[in-house]
Amino acid sequence: MSKEQDKLVTDNIGYVVTMAKQYAGRGVPMDDLISEGNMAMVDASRKFEADKGKRFVSYAAPFIRHAMEEAIERQAGLYRVPRSEATRETKRRKMPVSVDEPIPIGSATGFSLLSLLVNKNVKQADLSIEDEQTAQKINNAIAKLDDREREVVKRYFGIGAETNTMAEIGEAMGLKRERVRQIRNKAIRKLRKALL
Repeated sequence: MSKEQDKLVTDNIGYVVTMAKQYAGRGVPMDDLISEGNMAMVDASRKFEADKGKRFVSYAAPFIRHAMEEAIERQAGLYRVPRSEATRETKRRKMPVSVDEPIPIGSATGFSLLSLLVNKNVKQADLSIEDEQTAQKINNAIAKLDDREREVVKRYFGIGAETNTMAEIGEAMGLKRERVRQIRNKAIRKLRKALL
């Protein structure tokens, strides 16, 4: 693994842990989920092309999620009853059941399969869409900045790169720290207007 790949992986280990927490309690220990996620992230780092403009964590997320879900599926497979030993009861359980149907069938509790399926720790689909829309608005607003403002904002807030101090940005761009601060403040005012 190259130094760049190693850095991508080590910088995003916290993301793997966060994602593993979403799958906690599904029959696979946290350590195993994290291990599966880390291996998937290493695989993603080998295929990642930074020049395509996509953030590594966004690129790696499907790899990590798939690896964790596969681990859970493998673990569940260890407890499946062989087909030859399936009883009438297990065959009956394979019949489709509405997720809104009470459990047990005929129960007056109103407790349904749907209430079991909803994982409160996982971000709901509509929230993911909202996050994508917000990200798109921010990208559109950043596109309205001039080149120097855009560069300062991206470096200062760590958009697509590591965050830099104003002194580091000044050194990289050949500007004084105070000038960087002025550019940053002007850019933030423009962004606020664009996002209102």
